Amino acid sequence: MKKLKNILIAFGMLCYLIVVLGLTGENSKSRICNKIDINITDSMENGFITSKEVLELVLKNNEKLLGYPIGLINSEKMETTLKQHPSIKSAEVFVCADGSLNIDIEQRKAILRIIDNNKESYYLSADGSIIPWSERFPMRVLVANGYITDNFNHNRVNYVTQAGEENRTKGLYDIAKYIDNNPFWKAQIEQIYVSRSGELELIPRVGPHIIQFGSPDDVEKKFQKLLAFYQQGLSRTGWNRYEIINLKYEGQIVCTLR
Repeated sequence: MKKLKNILIAFGMLCYLIVVLGLTGENSKSRICNKIDINITDSMENGFITSKEVLELVLKNNEKLLGYPIGLINSEKMETTLKQHPSIKSAEVFVCADGSLNIDIEQRKAILRIIDNNKESYYLSADGSIIPWSERFPMRVLVANGYITDNFNHNRVNYVTQAGEENRTKGLYDIAKYIDNNPFWKAQIEQIYVSRSGELELIPRVGPHIIQFGSPDDVEKKFQKLLAFYQQGLSRTGWNRYEIINLKYEGQIVCTLR
């Protein structure tokens, strides 16, 4: 009998908790949304989108927010809307019991600024997507210019890695990603020039030479070859001896004296 009594007591407490939590949940859902808190986690490093722009985007697509029950807020739909912005990498939306709507935003990281054949600027992110140019917050990143004729829609999420094998921007992305992941090359290479034929020239920060990279393939192998030449060649002859360092040929480096 004592065991049965304990079971009935435990069952009664469980039912009580279910009822209380259910009522609490219903009360929370009926609580009025009284404020919107926006947190852009990397705003000190990137400035592609502001809290004001996030708020405008949210209010434009969700009319019933402030002054309405938080139970009416579809956080998943709101996250989907925010992720469609080309500058936003991730978005998390959640409501609190106090009636606040919280939005956490992570922006995309730019690794390359492109100035195309029409003198229009945009960025490539670390994940290969297009980020629209921002005059308000220009990024100090690697720059590519010259005969870049690929056309992309800058107003939606668009990946250069999905644009086919022949686009020149895909090759620029591969090189920019390699440079961004290597501290030495990130400090040394400041510009990529694309010739009419699609071959690449790299402009270094240190040294008056031009690096003829050729086609954007065998990226790692070419940079390893260049690093070996820097360490074994330029360290003996000096950085001002050569005008052109040509990496286009298999197994060798061809240099032109100044």
